[in-house]
Amino acid sequence: MAPKGSPAERPKRGPYRMTKLEARHGEIVGMLAVHTPRVEICRELGVAPSNLWLFVKRHQAEIEEATERRNRRVADYIVANQVDRIAELQWWYDKTRAEVAEHGITVEEVITSGDKESTITTREYRATLVKEARGILRDAAEELGQIKQPAKTEVNDRRTYVLQLVNGDHSDTPQLG
Repeated sequence: MAPKGSPAERPKRGPYRMTKLEARHGEIVGMLAVHTPRVEICRELGVAPSNLWLFVKRHQAEIEEATERRNRRVADYIVANQVDRIAELQWWYDKTRAEVAEHGITVEEVITSGDKESTITTREYRATLVKEARGILRDAAEELGQIKQPAKTEVNDRRTYVLQLVNGDHSDTPQLG
């Protein structure tokens, strides 16, 4: 007979026992895919950070795949919204062009006074229509990233600072003294 407490004496472990983390596997992978802080996950589930670290290590490939799926969905959503905005701008531009095609870029106004038989004809340039069309085209170009955004200007304490990031490198940027 084996001594008490020896490996032969210890009871055999049964089938794999599911941990708290494994029981909520899908939820945890989803939380990690959206970059929920690990401290927050540990606090919510009541588990030690070391156990979560082991879970992440075991399921790293699955977490990366879920993160990629999420990133693709976000990118698709952004593109879909951009496509909708561009379609709306196109609709407005088409309406503006149809107005110009039908009535021209200038308006002719005829004024007849009642008691006299004189007629005054004036031609007026429809500047607001042109401004609107240019605004629509500018909005579309900005939406598509074809127009470089101006540098951000910040006014503080009677000094004006122009903030501009050049290719993420700050080495060329002059330092204010």
